[in-house]
Formats: sequence, structure tokens, C-alpha cells
Amino acid sequence: MTADTALIVAKNLSHNVSVRVEEAKISLIRLANVYLDTEVKGQSEATADAKRRDLQRFLTFYQNLYKHDRPDEWFVSVTKAFLKALQQERRAQATLVRIYATVRHFARWLHRKFPALFPWAVPLMG
Repeated sequence: MTADTALIVAKNLSHNVSVRVEEAKISLIRLANVYLDTEVKGQSEATADAKRRDLQRFLTFYQNLYKHDRPDEWFVSVTKAFLKALQQERRAQATLVRIYATVRHFARWLHRKFPALFPWAVPLMG
């Protein structure tokens, strides 16, 4: 992921969140930034950093797979392929569980906040 697409937790929420949300609907990276700004903001710095890294890892996988970051192709099969790729990296089980929990929470947040972006009935996380 390049520096211009890196996930950055905002230092404040003085920006217009509703405008950002409308703009974000075309990009998983932008949606992830809104998620980090609204759902993760206020958690410990270490927790926020871990969640940012976890989402960045998933979004890099997604972009490498599709060559874009539009949310319309995030299916259960993508999440399963991501988890399989993580397991092949031979990471500690606790790390895998944390990454999965972060991606799962992000997916559930997307489904709850933006059901129109994912009109199919199958949740992203299976």
C-alpha cells in the first residue's frame, strides 16, 4: 500500500463525517478510514495501531487480488482466501485471531452502516 493510500487514524473529528462517508462508499480504504475515525478512535494507541495494521494488511491483499479497492467485490471467498494466505505466513495463532477479529468487526460495521453497498445476503465473514 502506498503512502497516499495508507490508513491514518485522524487526530480529531472536526471534519464533516457525513460528506466523508458519501465519498468513502467507492473505496474500502476510505471506508476503513471512516471506521477507524468513528469506531476505533479513543481506544489505546497500541490498539488503534494494531487495528490499522490489520486492516492495511487485508486491504493490501484485496487490492493485489482485484487491482482496485471498490467494496463491491468483497465476498466471503475473499475473506477466506485472506485467512488462508495469513496461515501460510506462519504467524502466531494469537496474531491470526486478532487480525481476523479486526477484519470481522470492520465487515460487520460495513454491513450495519452501509447495507446498500452489499445487497447480497451472505455476510462478508461467512
